[in-house]
Amino acid sequence: MLAVQPAILDKYVRGGRVRIVHRDVLSQGVRSLRAAEAGACAGVQRRFWEMHQILFQRQSEVRSAGTTEIESLLLSYAGDLPGLDQTSFASCLTDRRTVQSLQQRDTEQRQQGVRGQPVFDINGERLFGFQNIALLSASLDRSLG
Repeated sequence: MLAVQPAILDKYVRGGRVRIVHRDVLSQGVRSLRAAEAGACAGVQRRFWEMHQILFQRQSEVRSAGTTEIESLLLSYAGDLPGLDQTSFASCLTDRRTVQSLQQRDTEQRQQGVRGQPVFDINGERLFGFQNIALLSASLDRSLG
């Protein structure tokens, strides 16, 4: 998604025609839950998309981190977000404040047949997997009339 996201943002989102909504799917066990928590905790400070980008770019590090190392790794990622209140982020992450809501949303996604990412729901049309800009643009243009 990060490869096509700038074009989608420029063409559709910034003009107010489309809204991007991120929904976590916890398909990779503990690591995906902890990464989703990091996104949610950054989101409390309106920094979700920046954390999302870091997590996406460094997903191989997250995948290879041990379950005891993952929290330290995610805390270090927060340090790469200038202006993020590190204490509040750390408290949110270590207290696991967002786990229940993330697990509930994951259950809702699975009930709708979503078991992996990315999934694009565009006015009733569902696209699974990574999509190129031409396909996404065509689908968005059709739905916007």
